[in-house]
Amino acid sequence: MRVYKEKIEGNKNFTKLAHKGVSLIVLIVTIIVIIILASVIILIINKNNPIESAKEAQFKEDIRTFQNELNLYISKEYTVTSGKRDEKIDALDFDKIKEYIPSFSEKYREKFVIQDDELIYTEKIDEKEKEWLKELNIKGVLPEGCTELEYIESTGTQYIDTLFIPIFGDVITTRAERIGKNAPIFYAGNANQLTILPSEYGYNRGLIYTKYFQGATNAVSFPIKYFDIDGLFHNLYFCKDGLYIDEIKVCKISDNRNDADTSISLFRCNTIFGEVRIANFSLVRDNTILLDLIPVLDKNDVVCMYDKVNKKFYYNQGTGEFIAGPKK
Repeated sequence: MRVYKEKIEGNKNFTKLAHKGVSLIVLIVTIIVIIILASVIILIINKNNPIESAKEAQFKEDIRTFQNELNLYISKEYTVTSGKRDEKIDALDFDKIKEYIPSFSEKYREKFVIQDDELIYTEKIDEKEKEWLKELNIKGVLPEGCTELEYIESTGTQYIDTLFIPIFGDVITTRAERIGKNAPIFYAGNANQLTILPSEYGYNRGLIYTKYFQGATNAVSFPIKYFDIDGLFHNLYFCKDGLYIDEIKVCKISDNRNDADTSISLFRCNTIFGEVRIANFSLVRDNTILLDLIPVLDKNDVVCMYDKVNKKFYYNQGTGEFIAGPKK
């Protein structure tokens, strides 16, 4: 009898355990189903997010308005000139863009420029906006597959020839960091030279230029402290009035000058190559931007500089390879 009772109790315990096991499985399955359903609902909500949809609609409407106003301005120019427009529109700064697109608002500052009569987006556009712009067939400043860098670094054997010969009155702007004792930033000319060459050796100590804008003057120097090896980038602004470093005027330029006779090279001065980082380089003549270089990785991940104005790549013409700075 006792054995029979024990069997009955054993069966009851097994049945209880079996029920518990089934309940646990059901619970797990239920949780999994709830997670799947929740994920689907979240995806649906995200896809049909009314706030995001409203942002997208407003953004696209703004861009269409910009395009219409730009096209209207161009059409009027063709009408006024009887179809004989000599130049296409190029506008990079906010105020200039508003001359052609009156509704262009502050929130789009630095996000768009006008190049060759086209509205073009810049690197300031975020990824979501970039997707919307592709649907509107708006192109970017950089070619597809390119990545903008914070700077491009030379190790002492690389240089770039810009193919632009400077003349008196040109405005040159660059942002650079000196990381070596000799650090040529840019140079133009043979007998008539424009050079910014921070150096700690001999007469080259802090050399700005030789003979360029100066007739027979051999060299004009500025204190090396203005461009020391300090781990910082500095803004250099060179015009007919002089050289400014971080808005401090460090040298005056004479009207007694000779124009350069060869094009501007970056990262070298004649046979002197240096260790320097350049974040950008531009040349403006008569209020027109002729050259606007930024450091990039091209679609093959080669470090180079890209001219946003002429839509052209500039590659290393020395030996070795440039070092890529951090991606923007």
